[in-house]
Amino acid sequence: MIKDRKSSARTTREAADWLDRLDTPPHETEDLEAFSAWRSDPDNRAEYERLEDIKRAMATMRDDPDMRQASAEALQRGALRRRRQSLPRL
Repeated sequence: MIKDRKSSARTTREAADWLDRLDTPPHETEDLEAFSAWRSDPDNRAEYERLEDIKRAMATMRDDPDMRQASAEALQRGALRRRRQSLPRL
């Protein structure tokens, strides 16, 4: 069971690395061949596709007004918290 978790975590890290690498051109032929070989494993392909789905969903949320508002409020709370923490304690 621990081996499965380690394998799954490794596959997720590898998929995330490929997603990042392929998102930033240029792409060398060797890289594309290595990706194709890596992706030929069904578990790797499934994990890569899962991360692609997450990335697409996040991209659609970027322009959502509710998400923009929630993000702005979270940033304000964080700034306020940092200011409070930097005040001298009496």
